[in-house]
This record gives sequence, C-alpha cells and structure tokens, in this order.
Amino acid sequence: MLSPAAASPPLSARAKIKLPLLPGYTVNEAKPNNRKAQTLAYGQGGCVDNFFKSGSPKSARGKVSSLDLAVLDTVQDPFHRYNMSIRSPTHDEREALKESARNTYRPNLPPAWLKHDRQVLKFDAYFQELVHENPAETFRIRPCVIYFYLEDGTMMVSEPKVENSGIPQGTFVKRHRIPKPAELGGGCYTYEDMRVGNTLAIYSRSFCIVACDEFTRHFYEGFLGETMPENQEPPLDSFGAAALEDPQASWSAKTAEMAELLEYNSIALGG
Repeated sequence: MLSPAAASPPLSARAKIKLPLLPGYTVNEAKPNNRKAQTLAYGQGGCVDNFFKSGSPKSARGKVSSLDLAVLDTVQDPFHRYNMSIRSPTHDEREALKESARNTYRPNLPPAWLKHDRQVLKFDAYFQELVHENPAETFRIRPCVIYFYLEDGTMMVSEPKVENSGIPQGTFVKRHRIPKPAELGGGCYTYEDMRVGNTLAIYSRSFCIVACDEFTRHFYEGFLGETMPENQEPPLDSFGAAALEDPQASWSAKTAEMAELLEYNSIALGG
C-alpha cells in the first residue's frame, strides 16, 4: 500500500511554492539576468576590445581611447595627399610617360610564343594513295596543306575538299607536335625539316612538299638566310586528267563512235 506522499502528483522543480505539476497550476517566476556583457567598443581606428572579467564593477572595464580631432583637421585638407615641394607633370609629360611604358612591355629577348605570335608557315604538299578495284585508275594524288605554327612548334595537315571526290576530306592530321620516325633521328619536326622538294614521313604516309606562300619564303630568307626553291606543280592522276578534259571534245568522240557502231550494225544485218 502506497503512502499519501507517494500517491500525490509531482511538484514543479523550479517552484518555490509547492504546487502540483498539473494544468492550471503555474507560477509566474522572474527569469534571472544571465546575459553576457559586451566586450566590443568602437574608437579611433576601428573596433577595440573592451574585455573585463565577470563580476568586476563597471568602472574596471577597459578605457576606450578618445578621438583625436587634430587628425580630422588634417584629413579635411584636400592638399595633404600631394607633395607641394615639386612641380606637377604636365599633360604632355604624362602622355609621354604612358607612351614610353606602352612601348616597353616586350622583353629584350622575347620567348618564341611572344616573338612568333600568330605566325604560321604554309606549305602545299601531296601524298599518293593506291586505288583498288577500279580499272580507270590505280592511284590518286591527294593534295593537302601543311601548317607549321612557329609559336609552339606544332603542325596541322588539312586536305582541301573537292566536290564529288567520293572520299572524306578536311582536317587530315590535327594540330600537335608531330614526331619524326626513328630512322630519321627521332624527335619532332621543326621548320628546319621543311623545304620545297622535301618529303615528310607523317604516320606512315609520305607527304611531298611542292610549294609555299610568300611569308614562308621571307621567313627562311630573313631568319635562316636560305632561298627556298621555286614552287612546283603536283603530278596529275587519272581522276584529275578526266576532270580537265573538254566536255565538248569527249561528246564529239562519243558521237562519232556511236555513228560508226550504227553503221556496222546495219551492214551486219543486211540493211
């Protein structure tokens, strides 16, 4: 059997007056002041620390330095930033200084990427490709253009698109540093390996250089002191020769052959 104290409802832990912890039985207690004191103050130059120990009197807090009005008087003067002991430069002198600084942005020994920026050597070349199962031709000459970029030593091979050629054309070798075969010493191709009349072995294909543009000629004459050979014409294959034929002449030949065949058939049939 429970005692009367054990059977009574629990009491509020914070209540000084013993009231049961039931709805309707509340005590309006004042909350104690537990706030943290502010330790930040503002003075000359920005924020300062005004830290003081807990429980110390207000007079024991750190003293904030007072604002010096003499500094404000100096800042209010618009000429305190200028040195009045020397003469100010004129407009023409300022422009001359800007121009001299603008013309000295290049170093005395510029690197290749700056000295040869956007300078490209252009060579016209061709390679020969075998044609199988075609009685009209056994090989085809495929012209292409080789670009050599002087700024980083990269190369790119592009094939001009020909209408109705039947083969995919365009960028043949993307731009990168193309390695030389081990038989030629290894390494990568440079501008010293390219001359009109030379043959470059690029990924098991032989590209014969036949021409170059005027900028390339001036570059070799000015920087290397060499005269580039004269431009050449690429050889003509059966496909190119058929495209150069006069259509009127070919039609006349076909007409004459057809007339001769009709005459033979009429005689053979007894007509």
